[in-house]
Amino acid sequence: MAAKYVERRKLVSRLLKERPVCEAHLPQICTTKPEHIHEIKTRGRGGNILPGHGPNPDANFKAVCPPCHQYITEHPKEAHALGLVVHAWEDLHELS
Repeated sequence: MAAKYVERRKLVSRLLKERPVCEAHLPQICTTKPEHIHEIKTRGRGGNILPGHGPNPDANFKAVCPPCHQYITEHPKEAHALGLVVHAWEDLHELS
């Protein structure tokens, strides 16, 4: 199990380097500098903390600033409408 979290830390580090601007970019909230990796399909909804398979293995992840991440967490209905969260029964790849 520990190996999974070592891999996750490497993923987070890589994605934050590759994506230097907040991908949620919520108006009047965003600070533009991402510090978190948000899972569009959370683990609790059947998502994964590691990359998937297929043409875009990192599709489940967005680099976000802390204020945007907090908004996404505290406002799931609005985040869903913006495509920042998917439900357990939704296929992430069909929404892209």
